[in-house]
Amino acid sequence: EFEAPLAFGGAHLSQWSSRPHSLPREGTVGGMGRGDTPEAVRQVLSSASVVAALERAKAEPKSHEESFADVACARRYIRAAEGNVEAAVAALAGTLDWRLRERPQEAECSACRQDRHSHNMRVVGIDELERPVIYTCFSQAIHRFDPEAAMEHLRRTLEDAIAIQDRRQRRLGTSGGSADAAEGGLAAAGGPAGG
Repeated sequence: EFEAPLAFGGAHLSQWSSRPHSLPREGTVGGMGRGDTPEAVRQVLSSASVVAALERAKAEPKSHEESFADVACARRYIRAAEGNVEAAVAALAGTLDWRLRERPQEAECSACRQDRHSHNMRVVGIDELERPVIYTCFSQAIHRFDPEAAMEHLRRTLEDAIAIQDRRQRRLGTSGGSADAAEGGLAAAGGPAGG
């Protein structure tokens, strides 16, 4: 786990990666018109298909899908569906089934198993807001012209970043970020407790 914020050339990385965005609070209209209200989040996380997907995941050993499907995740899916709760439910349930089937959190890059210098992309630390920072230099990747291996490596790197973020949330006692914790997290949204 990375403790100190990274600085590069005297500037904190978070200055380059954008300002922190605040998630909408209860009473705002659809998260700036995107439909991610607390009621919509409750509908997504308590929908029969999402709950069924989470139940299937709970039955599997080493499943991390309950922590994946938190309030922040539901909000992202609602915004991606432009406020359409039914579409967000279908997409999230499909993602949970895909994650259960493919197990991306356990996948490894096949090229890196053969040669640890195959790819260059990696999590290098956290920024001043404790978000994972990923670095890559395409020209330093030996297998940069193999799109399948590049996708495997990207998936592994993103899962590593998610794991760092999850550890941070557990350490801080939040689910889905500080704005979600202020609203009671996943359990308050009608989703499974303990996520």
